[in-house]
Amino acid sequence: MKGFWHYGALGVTALIFAKMLGNLLFVAAFVLWLAGLFIMRRIPALPFFLANTLLIVFYVMLPEQVNDVLPFSEKGRLGQQAGIISSSVEIENRKLSFSFTPDGRRDEVLALYFLKEDESINKGMLQHGAYCLFAGSLETPDPATNPGEFDFAKHLHRAGFKQQLIITDLEKAKCSGKSKWASIFDLRNELLEVSSSRLSSYTSSWHKALVLGDDKALPDEVIELFQRWSLSHLLAISGLHVGLIVTMIYFLVVNLGLLTKEKAQWALIIMLPAYAFIAGGQPSVWRASLMTALVILLFKIKLSLKTSDIISIVFLTLLLFSPSMITNVGFQLSFLVSFGIILSQRWLSRSESLFVAMLRLGFVSQMMILPLQIAYFQQLQPLSIILNMIIVPYFSFFVIPVMFILFLLLLLPLSEMPIIILSSCFEKIHPQVMKFVTFIDQYADFPILPGESFLRLSPLYVFTFILFMHFLLEERKNKAFIAGIASVAVLLAPALIPYFSNEGRVTMLDIGQGDAFVIEQPYRKGVIIIDAGASFSYETMEPNRNVYRRIISPFFKSRGIQHIDAVFISHEDLDHDGSLPFILEELSVGKVIASPLYEPALFIQKAIQKSGANLQYLAAGEVKKIGDIEFHALSPLEKTESANENSLVLFVEIGNRSWLFTGDIGHPAERKLIESYPGINANILKAGHHGSKNSTDEQFIKQLNPEYALISAGRGNRYGHPAPEVLEILQRNNVKVFRTDQSGAVIYRYKDGHSGTFLPFRP
Repeated sequence: MKGFWHYGALGVTALIFAKMLGNLLFVAAFVLWLAGLFIMRRIPALPFFLANTLLIVFYVMLPEQVNDVLPFSEKGRLGQQAGIISSSVEIENRKLSFSFTPDGRRDEVLALYFLKEDESINKGMLQHGAYCLFAGSLETPDPATNPGEFDFAKHLHRAGFKQQLIITDLEKAKCSGKSKWASIFDLRNELLEVSSSRLSSYTSSWHKALVLGDDKALPDEVIELFQRWSLSHLLAISGLHVGLIVTMIYFLVVNLGLLTKEKAQWALIIMLPAYAFIAGGQPSVWRASLMTALVILLFKIKLSLKTSDIISIVFLTLLLFSPSMITNVGFQLSFLVSFGIILSQRWLSRSESLFVAMLRLGFVSQMMILPLQIAYFQQLQPLSIILNMIIVPYFSFFVIPVMFILFLLLLLPLSEMPIIILSSCFEKIHPQVMKFVTFIDQYADFPILPGESFLRLSPLYVFTFILFMHFLLEERKNKAFIAGIASVAVLLAPALIPYFSNEGRVTMLDIGQGDAFVIEQPYRKGVIIIDAGASFSYETMEPNRNVYRRIISPFFKSRGIQHIDAVFISHEDLDHDGSLPFILEELSVGKVIASPLYEPALFIQKAIQKSGANLQYLAAGEVKKIGDIEFHALSPLEKTESANENSLVLFVEIGNRSWLFTGDIGHPAERKLIESYPGINANILKAGHHGSKNSTDEQFIKQLNPEYALISAGRGNRYGHPAPEVLEILQRNNVKVFRTDQSGAVIYRYKDGHSGTFLPFRP
């Protein structure tokens, strides 16, 4: 099997793509390719049959892609839940989490506890293997209800969790006992404490992330910065990290005469899996540790295997022990980068200097993780390739060695002086480098948003990039150039598709108790938003970024939207304009349009001024044309004391249908509308005020004679929207209703010049 293990790994990778995309074409292509190699005698019988056997085994074992519509969360009954803690306990962003196996069940659930302000916990009580009694409820998490939104329910399902245990009171918890592995987790916690107590908070945050696999102390903005610029792989413990610690420990114990070379090698083989546990047990750590241990073991037993064989064996072994590991981002990043480096070994070794080799290493690493970068973060920074070529060598030559030297100094009984000197050096240099990255982020932020369609093209990108590297290694420059151009074309094509597509869309986003409509015209002639609500605090009456961060921004990225031609705001309630400042901050917006009666809050006024967007007013009777769509303002016809009654009402023709967007108007404004426009009717009505009983009068409905009504309302909202009376009126008048609290987002898709179809996100 020497030199052929990678066929098994490639087969399983094809299977992973097939399950992710729900298409077995990738597996069929691999089997045919393998059969062709076998027939042409390019591959012996044993590797051929083993690869196919592994394909069958992993087809059964690997978690399925969850394509079914998962139910909305049902609150479990509060009670006592007994069982065993089956993982380490993690704390992040005031949230405590661990795996928990309830009594009488074989499957694990994800246990969560949300810490109160200034609350401290006794982690010594929550040990791996402890038998505990918690007060809490078992429930299923809410699924995604919008395009582009992160689906936590499906994520947990793929990771092997079908339910979560929400612990309500940790003080009343009772735990006893622990497993034999608990001492390793205790050691990890002690090392984290040593790092916190003996290093400055700044140095400690990086030390814990890069040596102990705990990035919780790093600021969120740093994590997000690294994600945006495809630098996240530097925060995952990799082969470079493990290689450094192995080299340093081996050098010390041998040169100090503590162990012979023979015993030092056996010690490292035993130590590396232990380090994987101490460093948090993340898949990237396991990959690096097991590969290094296997290399040392093979050297000792005088067995030679190719590097591609070693990484393939580790890849298959980890998935055999834990198939759900395939859903872990760190696992995917780690193996993609490693496979890329192995494929490029000869090219890297031809470098004229170590510095050039590191530049090439940064290039290969970045190009390999691009599909994952786009899949998870839905954007591509073209300059990230250059930035990686600068930052990867910096981390490799300076940051990571410094962190591991500090790790050894913390373990040894030495004076504090070496630690202070090294920490001071790090704290003078590293902030300047981070300022440089931040500067690039501020002034060179020109992302490409390939959109959701890139996932289908990602295997083609991987194929063209492998071809590019193959021709580069063979020094066939013309073919390498063509393959490189093909790779770039695959990356850019999804971002350009909307500009050549005759499909248009109107999407009613599910943002809970609020309105947010996005209109995308065919050929990207215009992108328009009608209202952009936000969740907010009733105490301060200030919006938070939650709705924009979770729903609106991911939707824009999934659709490849970077520029908004116009934002119409119906009125000044935060459930209609609260996300406007966040949109203005992050996207290019042409103009904000409102009625002359719109009275925005001061922070919204400042956001509009800062963004440079043009604030325009549209009075009743006026028309604003954007792209091919004319927006007719029908109301407000007179000023009232109610912001709801002063809502901007828009009449538009989209997809050969007439639409009426009514904001939050009630019965008085509705009556005024049909009096002023006696011949008005509309195929599609955006029901006023989220289906409130004070809106959608029957006389209004009879005059409009709509076929469809759209209602945006939060699930289980405290107002009782939509009101039963409104639903009865709509039903009596044969109006088909789409509600965000039932269907999630609702999408109207049409072709240029033709009528369209409504597609609820949750059928």
